[in-house]
Amino acid sequence: MADKHTYNIYKKDEFIYFPDDQATHIYMIVSGRVRIGHYQDDGKDIVTAILSTDEIFGELALAGEKKRLRSGHGCKHHHLPLKFNGTKRINV
Repeated sequence: MADKHTYNIYKKDEFIYFPDDQATHIYMIVSGRVRIGHYQDDGKDIVTAILSTDEIFGELALAGEKKRLRSGHGCKHHHLPLKFNGTKRINV
């Protein structure tokens, strides 16, 4: 599987994506943790999920999300999200 996908290393508190970024990828966490959330107007950090190894995030891109509504960033020092390049919609 590693030869077909791109691995990226993110450090603690490094952003993987920001709100309003294009939603063109889904991610699978190979190791570590990712925090999903957003900031309020007063700067308060709102955490909506903390995900860990083998979990997938950014999957709303598959449901038609064009832009990210939340941010995703690392909350443990080294982890490797597996980024699936592109998305394809299928009818079932």
